[in-house]
Amino acid sequence: MRPRFFKRTFTDSYIMGKLNRYDAPAAKRFFKNVLTSPHNQSPREITVDKTPAYPAAVQQLKDEKVMNQETLLRQQKAAIFD
Repeated sequence: MRPRFFKRTFTDSYIMGKLNRYDAPAAKRFFKNVLTSPHNQSPREITVDKTPAYPAAVQQLKDEKVMNQETLLRQQKAAIFD
């Protein structure tokens, strides 16, 4: 049974599965591609694991105004995807 507060999305699954082993520039490229595609809305929050590359990448994107300043980055110790 999944916790109530966790909402599974394709983006979350892709981030958790593919970016765990990448560095900050790779995370930044990925987020930039996802956020600038025409069919996506701007997220209110992004949930990722505790890889240290994510906060740096998100902060750079906020500074470049690619991502909204109000977007929250939530880092969790582990997420369960069924």
